[in-house]
Amino acid sequence: MIISQTPMRISFMGGGTDFPSFFRKEYGTWLSAAIDKYVYVIVKKRFDDDIVLNHSGRERVRYIDEIKHDLIREAMRVVGVENGVEITTLADIPTRGCGLGSSSSVTVGLLNALYAYVGKYADQRTLFEDDNTVELTLLRKSMGVQDQAIAAYGGIRKFHIDRTFCLRFNDTKIDPNWVSNVFSLWYLNSTRSAENVLEEQNEKNKKGDNLSCLHALKKMVPKMEAAMFDKDVQEVGILLDGSWNLKRELASGISNAFINEVYENMRDWGAYGGKVVGAGGGGFMMVVVPPEYQEHFRKRANEEGFRELPFNVVQDGSKILLNTRR
Repeated sequence: MIISQTPMRISFMGGGTDFPSFFRKEYGTWLSAAIDKYVYVIVKKRFDDDIVLNHSGRERVRYIDEIKHDLIREAMRVVGVENGVEITTLADIPTRGCGLGSSSSVTVGLLNALYAYVGKYADQRTLFEDDNTVELTLLRKSMGVQDQAIAAYGGIRKFHIDRTFCLRFNDTKIDPNWVSNVFSLWYLNSTRSAENVLEEQNEKNKKGDNLSCLHALKKMVPKMEAAMFDKDVQEVGILLDGSWNLKRELASGISNAFINEVYENMRDWGAYGGKVVGAGGGGFMMVVVPPEYQEHFRKRANEEGFRELPFNVVQDGSKILLNTRR
């Protein structure tokens, strides 16, 4: 039996520049962190040749082509696992539409567990590159590469990617405890399918409609890193607010009247800035709130029926928790 553990993520700045439709023309850069909300993948050998899958549904098939769960199907193909296996995916929070990079956490965790199952070690770069093979090449998803990068590598990192798909990163000196203390995640009581939002954003990228916004977001990445290193809550809030205003221009489904109202209310309650994490349209709102306003902020947010998701930053990316392979 193999068990992998893979973190989800929050993104602070630069999201959107990680789309191939942008960085194949201009380099991309973003700042993100892995958090202690995990996806677990269990891979176990069966006594027969069937493939049994336990995820949000249950599947039992004989051949890979019959698998409906596209991430599992293509991850098995990439690693070369063909049959006689049972795969179970579990998560700390419901993954669909949460905006915390869960689909890539599932894929990276699947690849890590499947490689261990066949007796191979997959390093972080292999997991990142093979995830891109699954999600971008085989499934042709309209998406960026930041989620798989942080799921594989962990920590708080500033990534860079160029037109050749060469990924580099810097380990930041940002205090992870400070991040957990001043940033908070609030569930908007709604989820969404990211596909339509990402497809629209990707098409606008290809046409060049998002170019000025993405250039502006890219320039804000080093400013955000410096402000977070200095623990300057006010400057971080100003940058977050500016990035959210830019992000809403990338695609029509990123925000809506309800989200805009919630955001303005949270600003009134004491948040210096924030944004919807992930593609937008629902999931979680991430805000930065100075310590002196946090008690009042939480009281008002709870009164309005929003639920907080406490989190800590974690240093490890995807790892194998259990390997009983003989």
